[in-house]
Amino acid sequence: MALPLQASNPVPVSRLIVGLAVAVLVLPAAGMLLLSQAGLARGPFRKLVSQAVGRPVAVERVQLHLLTGAPEAVFDGLQIAQPTWAGPGDFLTVRSGLVRITWGSLLQGHPSFRSLNSTSPS
Repeated sequence: MALPLQASNPVPVSRLIVGLAVAVLVLPAAGMLLLSQAGLARGPFRKLVSQAVGRPVAVERVQLHLLTGAPEAVFDGLQIAQPTWAGPGDFLTVRSGLVRITWGSLLQGHPSFRSLNSTSPS
């Protein structure tokens, strides 16, 4: 003999909205914060700069500041290689600096530099 199905209590709409808000807003923000503090930003930053200048790039340290009006990347030990026809060595070495990126370009997946400040370029 089959038992009648019981209707389960539906999830309140307010809980559903809060759950979606956490999934859409909080989790990506937490992921970006983890990325910025765990030192995982070095590779993507190096790739972005390399694409922008068209040369191989090395960087010692990158720290992201994403919870600001304009996202920033603070870097140390940036080295941009010379063109191959110029011989070995670096075209530019920057001891430390700060790059500001526009939110719109970052959210579109194609970050573009808004400004660049550097100390001790050589």
